[in-house]
Amino acid sequence: MANPPPKIRILPAQLEDASALSMVEWDAYSSDPVSRAMFGEYTPEGSEVRAKEIAEGMAKKGPNTHYLKAVLDDDTIIAVGIWYFYLDEESSKAIEVKDAKTKEWPTGANVEACTDFFGKLYKMRERMRGQRHVFLSSVATDIAHQGLGAGSALLKYGVDIADKENVPGWLEASVKGYNLYKKFGFQEVDSFTLDLSEYGGEGERSIIGMLRPARQN
Repeated sequence: MANPPPKIRILPAQLEDASALSMVEWDAYSSDPVSRAMFGEYTPEGSEVRAKEIAEGMAKKGPNTHYLKAVLDDDTIIAVGIWYFYLDEESSKAIEVKDAKTKEWPTGANVEACTDFFGKLYKMRERMRGQRHVFLSSVATDIAHQGLGAGSALLKYGVDIADKENVPGWLEASVKGYNLYKKFGFQEVDSFTLDLSEYGGEGERSIIGMLRPARQN
């Protein structure tokens, strides 16, 4: 008789979770060609830079930002989700304009690849500025626990709030996550392609901007 799937809980992440959340992201993206072109192999310094970024975001205690963790019964963190909720036009207009050219990158990162990728990503996000919406900034599950439903649970958290507030949702997807996001009602509306051969990788990879329309009451 097969063992039942583990119970997964979605909880608010705490400052002391920042390092664990960073490690989950690194593990989840370790085989992703785009991430490898930008950041290469895992390094402790690279993980520390991301952990610092996560901790600084949580320390702001912004009411629009929800840092989430998916945990097992023994409190092991297996997934991370970061949602932004812009439920009025003013908060959406006030979204920080990010400049990929001035962003801090970990030692060893391919700065040119990072600037190219994130510059295009930030530009694509600008279409939502000034509109009420929810935005999924990050969702990642460590490799050992993928397929158990943690990612779906983190997605459901945000889309449930979007439906309650009757606002659209936005995210950027890799081809790998595309079908899961479609199941939650996200639709492709924009995209860009990164030529990895310019940065020591192989082939091209598409990043897809996806919009989930507001629920029609």
